[in-house]
Amino acid sequence: MYDRASDRELALRASGGDEGARVALVERAKLPLAGFFHGQGAADALVDDLVQDTLIQALDSLPSFGAPYHFVGWSRVIATRVWSRHVKKEARRRKHLQELWATEQQTRKQNGRDRADTVGSRLLEELARMPGNKRQLLYDRFIAELTLEELADKHGMTRSTVRREVEEAKSLLRRRIGETSEEALPCRVEGHRQSVRGKVTKP
Repeated sequence: MYDRASDRELALRASGGDEGARVALVERAKLPLAGFFHGQGAADALVDDLVQDTLIQALDSLPSFGAPYHFVGWSRVIATRVWSRHVKKEARRRKHLQELWATEQQTRKQNGRDRADTVGSRLLEELARMPGNKRQLLYDRFIAELTLEELADKHGMTRSTVRREVEEAKSLLRRRIGETSEEALPCRVEGHRQSVRGKVTKP
């Protein structure tokens, strides 16, 4: 009975509460609608939801269903609006996520700068309070960046003594600032750059 009925007739029956007519209209429209959304580039997992949304709106609009339209054509007009709203919603969502990402990255960068500024300031403050000989050794090693050989020659010590004195001065500075700020104290060891922690990397 429903297979032979026109869209107009089914629409009138569905508007009157005929559930069979509603089902028949849905069956006529769902595959063409799925093809429409696939053609727009919708993901497979999204197509069913878009088709369902379109059919619900189309069935709710049956009282205004006009004779010049087939139901598939009517629902296709609604599908175009559904897709347009989806695209705009996704664009707003992507923009929001991009803004959140940019804000998070900026916050991380700022936090990193703040931390580096804080650590650097504390190091300089504590360095200024160090005993004179140790302060000069650290200054020559990490700010003037003298080699161990240059330090030994400047301070009249052997190379091994200079190395030991520098390590003792670093340990004292660590204790004074209350944390290990190795990144702020690079040093050279036999042609390499080395952190206070002892990691060696090529210059």
